[in-house]
Amino acid sequence: MLSIARYLLSVLVLAVIMQCAFLVLVINITWKEVLDSHHKNNSIFQDEARAGIYGSPMIVRGSDHLQVVILGVSNTVRALRPEQLQPLLGIPVHNIGMGGQRFRAFDQMVELLYRQTPKEKRRNYVFVIAPSYPLIADMKENMGGKRSSVDEEMLRYGIFVETPQGIIPRVSDARLSSALQAVWPFMAPQAIYTVTLQTLLPKVVWSYIIKAVPFTNEETNTITFTPEQNKARIDFYNTEVIDTTGAYTFDHLIRAADRISAEGGQLVIIDLPSATWLQKATPLYAAYQQLKKPYYARLQKQKNIRFLELQDGFANEDFYDGIHVRARISSKIATLAAIPIGQALDALNKSH
Repeated sequence: MLSIARYLLSVLVLAVIMQCAFLVLVINITWKEVLDSHHKNNSIFQDEARAGIYGSPMIVRGSDHLQVVILGVSNTVRALRPEQLQPLLGIPVHNIGMGGQRFRAFDQMVELLYRQTPKEKRRNYVFVIAPSYPLIADMKENMGGKRSSVDEEMLRYGIFVETPQGIIPRVSDARLSSALQAVWPFMAPQAIYTVTLQTLLPKVVWSYIIKAVPFTNEETNTITFTPEQNKARIDFYNTEVIDTTGAYTFDHLIRAADRISAEGGQLVIIDLPSATWLQKATPLYAAYQQLKKPYYARLQKQKNIRFLELQDGFANEDFYDGIHVRARISSKIATLAAIPIGQALDALNKSH
């Protein structure tokens, strides 16, 4: 009898510890003003796509005032840092970049935010979309028609359903934010397990378990990929099928831009830099320059869209792997990016 009581007491203590850990994780998210997928590992999300989708109510929560929302892939997460842009702009800056995505994710995330945001507040967003040349790989061919991680995350908890017209929510727009937040408890067990192991185990052991540990911003200033690692990246790029029509790439950017324009918002498109050796080593870079011309020419006619070209003007040493900038370079990018973003904010302030 005593052993059963001890067992039940142990279970109760464990349950209390787990609940406290969960509360710490939730508070770490809900008390923050900014959503930043770079810090996904310190939250219940543990994944960039999951952070962008299920953390989106955090952005909507602040839609009474002007906000900047950054969309892109992994180089965007490194290059456009909220903590550097916010002091320059004076308003919240969210970075929900997602590694390994394609242009379609831009369209999906703009739509997801607008669905949750009351119509009269949608004009308070300045979207920053940062495409780069690896994104012109034909998603349908490259992924074999498979769903992206954004698609998988949307469908994971049953809030969304896949239709011939795309992935749409099962609930009304008015209830969507509540539905997204309602699944946070289901993310807690994995998050608690992961965060606990990261805290208790040395990094060398942790890297052996999950095979890859993300670099901290500070570490990017000193690490440099080996020639073998760089060759693997080049080989990967050179095996991808280029979307020469724009149907899987820039068409999605146009849809996102048109939606932002229709809602009275502002859009800044930033072409982020990369190392010249990588630009020359893959056909994706030259193909990207040609493919974007007619699309950018169309977008430049819209008064609410601004462009910032940053593909040149950076040294090879500014990147630790050819495509991702070192942390010390992000402050330079923030200073340059703050100019068109500030102009977009001025335009919104004048229109209010």
